[in-house]
Amino acid sequence: MKKLIYFFTFSIFILFLSVIIFLSTSGIETSKFNNLIIEQIKKQNKQVNVGFKKIKIKLDLKKFNLFLITQNPKIQYEGTNIPIKEVRVYLKLSSIIKNKPQLNRIVISNNQVDISTIKKIITRSKPSNLKSFFLNNINGGILNKSLIDLKFKDTFVLEDYKINGSFENIEAKLKKNKISKVNFNFIFDKNLILINSIRASYEGINIKNGSIDVKRSKITEIEGNLNSFIDLNEIKINNNEYFKNSKFLFKNKINLKGEILHSFNISLSETLEVLNYKYNAKGKNLYLEYVFNKKIKSNFFENDLKK
Repeated sequence: MKKLIYFFTFSIFILFLSVIIFLSTSGIETSKFNNLIIEQIKKQNKQVNVGFKKIKIKLDLKKFNLFLITQNPKIQYEGTNIPIKEVRVYLKLSSIIKNKPQLNRIVISNNQVDISTIKKIITRSKPSNLKSFFLNNINGGILNKSLIDLKFKDTFVLEDYKINGSFENIEAKLKKNKISKVNFNFIFDKNLILINSIRASYEGINIKNGSIDVKRSKITEIEGNLNSFIDLNEIKINNNEYFKNSKFLFKNKINLKGEILHSFNISLSETLEVLNYKYNAKGKNLYLEYVFNKKIKSNFFENDLKK
């Protein structure tokens, strides 16, 4: 009798373990939840059209929770195709048992998205200073390897979110000058924005590494560090819009090279008014050569000053 009980218990254990392994690896293919996901997405935005080929039920071993997964779904926002790689929809286990499935989390990962596609989506969003800057000043580049993690309350109201990814080869216009080869990683949620591994090129100034942290509350605090390598002459300086009020300094020949570490803090109000700011710069291995077009006579030097 004991052997029979042991055998029965062992069989149940093996069966349970097999189910867990199967759900965590292969999963069960189903179409039962297609309409549920589409309806919930439509509740958030009626302009989004969604189509799924296959949906699988799988098990997240870390959190021991069931989730639905689909690869390369067809998603359109007002006629614009959004290249999504994978969608995971997490369900409350208790709601499945009651046969009233409730979504509490959605995780979306995307393929590479061109800036032109992002512009089409942003065009249909609410007006803002950020939207205006993006549409008018950002020209090229791609959004690469982004992940959107959305968490919901029981009523499918967004409770929390986290988004991370990276931008590559962004081109932006700052007044009449261009900043190119902009690359950076980012992660942000309701309270914090982190940007790191910043690289860019701007009119003889190359940013090799940098980071910016933005803490959002009633007062927004921005803190950043940028490590730049400069290689400037009078032509590059005179072509820079930001030096237009100081061009009298650069009528002569000038060569400026070296490394500069910039650090800054900015405090903004809720209406983005600058409340306070601080900026520091430290130079390293700096070389400056200033060659005058005409020699300068001075009582402090025996010879006329040329360079």
